Amino acid sequence: MSDSPPGGEQRPFIELEPAVSSSARAAPASLPDGVTPEMLDAQRTVPSQPAHVCPTCDYNLTGLSSRRCPECGEAFTLAEARMAAFALSEPMTRYVRHRRWNRFKLVLGVGLMAASFVAVNWIRPPATLVGPPVSQLTLPGVVLLAMIFVIVVALGLFRALFEMSWSNALLVAGLFVAMIAFLIM
Repeated sequence: MSDSPPGGEQRPFIELEPAVSSSARAAPASLPDGVTPEMLDAQRTVPSQPAHVCPTCDYNLTGLSSRRCPECGEAFTLAEARMAAFALSEPMTRYVRHRRWNRFKLVLGVGLMAASFVAVNWIRPPATLVGPPVSQLTLPGVVLLAMIFVIVVALGLFRALFEMSWSNALLVAGLFVAMIAFLIM
């Protein structure tokens, strides 16, 4: 296969330059001896957009020409200040809150399934099927364990069809298993 269009004429080869930061773009291709990119960075004032805050004390650094925070005295680079501002931004805090909430739902769902299994087997056990009294596995426990497996597999398929997260699916499974365990006991 050739790169030429149907008309037969050759397309010119276009070389794309890689994406680089604005500070790297401003720097000459070869720096003089003893000059580092950080030194070039230190000659500019801190821009207002994107936001820049001190990585140590969250002080707004906009307009500063020095690379030392006037509030806490710690040195910083523009990249560190930009990342600190991004970590404090509203979208990032929403993302972190969302991740924590999903982790809580996942732990709650799995915990409900485990607590239901323990409740059916050890709180009020009927006849023991397998093992000594300490590690007894009862008939309702075996049934509940089989149901947990079926429910998790079914919710895995349901999750794929309706684009649910695993945390939501396991929370639903945990609630369902707890309800079944309550009915079995």
